[in-house]
Amino acid sequence: MSKGAYQPGCGLPPGEYESRQAERRLGRFCLQVALVGFLCGLYAAQPVLVRRLRLQGCRTLSEATVRQYTDVLLGQHWAVARTRPVQRRLQALPGIKDVRLRRWPFQEITVSITERKPRAMLSSRTGLLLVDDEGVLFEPPDGPLPKCPALSGKRLEGARLGGRLEAEDLGRVLDCLRSAQEAELPAPSRVVLDGNGGLTLYTAGPLCIHLGRQDLQEKLLLAKYAVESLRAQRKPVASLDLRTLDCPTWSPHLS
Repeated sequence: MSKGAYQPGCGLPPGEYESRQAERRLGRFCLQVALVGFLCGLYAAQPVLVRRLRLQGCRTLSEATVRQYTDVLLGQHWAVARTRPVQRRLQALPGIKDVRLRRWPFQEITVSITERKPRAMLSSRTGLLLVDDEGVLFEPPDGPLPKCPALSGKRLEGARLGGRLEAEDLGRVLDCLRSAQEAELPAPSRVVLDGNGGLTLYTAGPLCIHLGRQDLQEKLLLAKYAVESLRAQRKPVASLDLRTLDCPTWSPHLS
């Protein structure tokens, strides 16, 4: 051991340092026990109950629907309120993507909801359904329908509430919508997914673009320039067939 190194208990009689450390540990333990006893007594004498629920993030989902699940927290003890079951029930609703419950001093719980953002809609046997970025199918909210294109096709006939689109089909549809926006085409009104997974896009105008399965970004960019060129020549376009880039074709509007 080096000459100038610090030694615990230096200058104290043998065993005195260890004895004082044990006394400190015992004192801390007794203080913790006393604090727990004080809190338990406070809980028994005057429990702090949940008096307020603050809802955040409800844009299309009605607060009345959410409160059907959250109002059970009112009157429960603030510190031990059973928030997990409420969170699980809310997350089971198809239109909700995420739910967070936070306690705020001292009688309030905040319920933060992240709703699913619709990217398209489709008709099923049970009615109209919306589709989000994850392919989850959920019911539309009360009130006006969101502005998004309609999906149709044989591959979607088995769609049901709470289900999901096939990952491959969803990827092509989202890629098609994103590429159409990047190409600055008119807003898509309908996307048809055929039995082989090929896509046909309908936009305002009206304009029908047969795209097939692959190279969607290149095809939609070509569609933009083709439509602009043909319209500059006063040739109104009704449809473009870009399933084969080597031999694209177009059809005029029939007057």
